[in-house]
Amino acid sequence: MPRVEEITLPRGKLLFQQGSTATSLYFVEAGRVAQVKEDSAARRIVHRHAGPGMYLGRYALVAGRPFRFSAVAEEETTLLAIPLRYLYPLLFTHDDWKSWFFRTDIAARLRAVPLFMDFDDWDIYPLADAVEVQQVEAGAIIFEAGDEADSFYIVDQGQVIETGPASLQPQAEWPQYFAAGNFFGRYNLMRGEQRRATAVARIPTRLFRISGQTVQELLSDRVKDLPKNLVHVDIVARLREVPLFSGLSDEHLRLLSGFAALEYHRPGDIVARQGEPATSLLILEQGEAIARLQTGKGNPRPVRYFKAYAPGAPPSATAGESNHFGDHGLLADEMRGATVEVTRPSVWIVLRRDDFERFLAEAGLRLDDLKPAFQPDAQANTPLRHHPTISLFRTRCTGIGSCRLHGLRRWAS
Repeated sequence: MPRVEEITLPRGKLLFQQGSTATSLYFVEAGRVAQVKEDSAARRIVHRHAGPGMYLGRYALVAGRPFRFSAVAEEETTLLAIPLRYLYPLLFTHDDWKSWFFRTDIAARLRAVPLFMDFDDWDIYPLADAVEVQQVEAGAIIFEAGDEADSFYIVDQGQVIETGPASLQPQAEWPQYFAAGNFFGRYNLMRGEQRRATAVARIPTRLFRISGQTVQELLSDRVKDLPKNLVHVDIVARLREVPLFSGLSDEHLRLLSGFAALEYHRPGDIVARQGEPATSLLILEQGEAIARLQTGKGNPRPVRYFKAYAPGAPPSATAGESNHFGDHGLLADEMRGATVEVTRPSVWIVLRRDDFERFLAEAGLRLDDLKPAFQPDAQANTPLRHHPTISLFRTRCTGIGSCRLHGLRRWAS
């Protein structure tokens, strides 16, 4: 690339000032740079430390806005200054440039947390930069009761169990289990208290750690539209609404919640596709979606709408509607009977069959121990009166003209 300049900054030297116009992207070759921001009280808050291999100024590049932070060398640092006018054409010739230029995988996981779901790219990507990724071995203690609460954690892969001391009430809430997409450790952080529980990785786990300082920065920047506290998705309550699990004890439901992941999806994302294997249960927690059925060469027709509602208050329980589908796919080989497309930014609770089987083994349960009168509620009883009831899954035929119906309504096609 033409006109790339290598520059060296002594310790304490300013690279660029918050609010100034961006003309270059910076790549750190050696040393370290702190991205800092002044709050309303003129205090300097460190947002991120950038070391070798990291970029500075990406968001000003993409959004065409002034720098959101100042950048100061924390030690003698060597950087490449890449003029934006030469960088734009190179980036936009690669369709996947965002995935490596920004931490889009981390950003997608962050959006499953209610606090961050409504962040736009301008907000979520800098937050993803501030995330510290930690790999934790099975049995490792993440924090113990009595430790200083200086951060909270999001599970990206694996599972964490949190146990409270005997003096902590109510004991009925413990232990708590956290799977991919869920977060823990925020309670004492938000209150400036010591840890009240101990968190341990049950299996090898990948965590995203967000410092308390970053959280405070977010709250101060968006005080009007951010909640003061982080609220958990009540996965136990959602699972309890699924007829298959209605006979489980609270203890078993808490354990099962540790196998259910939270996933964020944008409008247009397909969360289930007609004709593909149905190997997971999906429960809509936030947002909206639509199920469409393809029955010939014409356009797919809508057969059901999904819209999030408060736990325990389904919109039309008497009509058999629910905000979940795929529960029967946990029990037998099935195919998706319709395509489900997200229409508004959405968070889904996802329980995969292999994780469900792990739960059964760990809980010492058999399928016969689940509710005997189970009737899958994945029936698409649609508010569209002119459409027939369509199952959101289709049985897999074992021979010509022979299908296992498992109590389902016969496939309408």
